[in-house]
Amino acid sequence: MLAGGGVGLGAVIRDSSGRFIAVAVKKVRGNHCVDLAEALAPEFGIQLANRLGCVRISLEVDSLNLVRHLQKEDEAISELGVICRSILQKLKQPGGSGGIISHVRRETNNAAHIMAHSESRWDMREVWLDRAPIFLLDQLRLDDVTIELI
Repeated sequence: MLAGGGVGLGAVIRDSSGRFIAVAVKKVRGNHCVDLAEALAPEFGIQLANRLGCVRISLEVDSLNLVRHLQKEDEAISELGVICRSILQKLKQPGGSGGIISHVRRETNNAAHIMAHSESRWDMREVWLDRAPIFLLDQLRLDDVTIELI
């Protein structure tokens, strides 16, 4: 949750070897509950991964509650249920081979949280491809993402 209302969504995309591909941030206005904000971030990340041509996605989230909702394919008629169904559908995009959903400790997912709280404009999406922003390099290394310096 951000001051003034709204949430920041952060995503880190890496390949199966852990090499950096992209990071992104998006700020969304609104009074969203924590569970909904935790679901909006991976939905945003999966959209980016699909646009980048990723066909097998391993979704790592640090919200155990969200993982439970996704694994039981929550059919609840709620905003959270709609987002969960959207995530599952995006994981099964045509040409893809589905995806894996797993829970990770918050400490291994800090780069996404830093992105979510970084300075960016409202209702804008910012994406860094191939090169991470300098302020994120140390945390990506701590999160065990391989960075190739060019």
